[in-house]
Amino acid sequence: MNLPRAIRESWENRPLVLILLGAAFFRLLAVLFSKGYGMHDDHFLVIEAAQSWVDGKDYNYWIPALSPQVTEPTGHSLLYPGLHYFLFRLLEGFGLSTPQGKMYVVRLLHALLSLTTVVMGYRLADRLQGRRAAKMAGLLLGLLFLMPMMSVRNLAEFVCIPALLYATVLAVSHEDDRRWKPLLAAGMMLGIACSVRFQTIVFSGGMGLALLLCRRWRHAFAWGAGFVVSLLLVQMVSDMIIWGTPFMELMAYIRYNI
Repeated sequence: MNLPRAIRESWENRPLVLILLGAAFFRLLAVLFSKGYGMHDDHFLVIEAAQSWVDGKDYNYWIPALSPQVTEPTGHSLLYPGLHYFLFRLLEGFGLSTPQGKMYVVRLLHALLSLTTVVMGYRLADRLQGRRAAKMAGLLLGLLFLMPMMSVRNLAEFVCIPALLYATVLAVSHEDDRRWKPLLAAGMMLGIACSVRFQTIVFSGGMGLALLLCRRWRHAFAWGAGFVVSLLLVQMVSDMIIWGTPFMELMAYIRYNI
């Protein structure tokens, strides 16, 4: 078998497959070797917090049930660290208690999630600018040195990207479609992204404004309904469990920025 010829043919006929193989390879390297402290947010706002809850403590003083002196929320969305709490509980239930072992699993899950960014970025570029642009977008998202390393770290800024991109793909793919359900799903994905990182509401607002400017009224309404329901449902459930009152963290974040 002529391997270079096979690679060239695959690049011409199935470029996304090659891009994903390369992206997966470099992300696997990042899973194995991108260890330790990267920046404050990725460790102390996610990993340290979640593991402290597993240990019955409260590292950042976010949970009133664990820290009685805490009387007000700090404006942090607890969805993302909360998912790590359940993951660490599950891993310890299976007997995996070493920090390095847990972090291999965490980085691997983030690597798999980030591959969806490569797929959606490729398809979005293909629809908007054609196959050549899609290949370039796929290569940059999959192989650019920063992307594999940052994709496996616990950064809410990166974890929310797949939801943002999926919503964008839905909006663009159904640009000439009168159906409103895809835009409802897009709004719900944006609500989830906002629950991971509140600042993405700027991105969501831009999409909503674009729908209105394009006079896609049904789509805009469906998008808004999906976004509001998704965001409020996630924030309401988590805050009711922690504070006994809905939307405490979201309102604290708004007050802080005001």
